[in-house]
Amino acid sequence: MKRPKIIEDITPNLEWDSKKIWRLDLPVQEMSIKHLIWHFDLPFWEKEGTDDWNLTPWELIKNPENEPSHYAKIQQADLKYPLEIIEYKGRYRILDGIHRLAKAYMNGLKVVSVRIIPENRFKEIVKYYPHAKS
Repeated sequence: MKRPKIIEDITPNLEWDSKKIWRLDLPVQEMSIKHLIWHFDLPFWEKEGTDDWNLTPWELIKNPENEPSHYAKIQQADLKYPLEIIEYKGRYRILDGIHRLAKAYMNGLKVVSVRIIPENRFKEIVKYYPHAKS
C-alpha cells in the first residue's frame, strides 16, 4: 500500500531493505528520545482489521487494549537493538525501530541507542526508488 502524503513528506525517495540496514557497519550512539518523539504524531501503523496507514503510536500508547497486535509488537521489541535512523529535512527519521521507541517511551527511558545512516550510504540500503520527486 502506498504511503500517505504525510509520511511521504518526511521520507526520502527510496524503499529500503531493513536487512541491508542491519548489515551496515555503523557506530551505535545514544540519543535523547525528545529528538524522535515526533514520530508518534504520524500514522505509521494500521488499526486492527485494516490495511491502511491509520494508527499513530500515540493512539496505541493511550489505548493499547484497542490494538493488541501492535501492542504485542511493542512488548516484544528488543531494546538491545538500536533504532536505525537518518537525518532528513532537518530531523532524525526512523527507518527501523518505531516499536522499540514506543517501548522505550512506555518504560520511561529518556535515551535510546541509535545508528545514524549517512546519506552517502543510502545506495547500500535501497530496495528500489519508487518514483521521482520534484
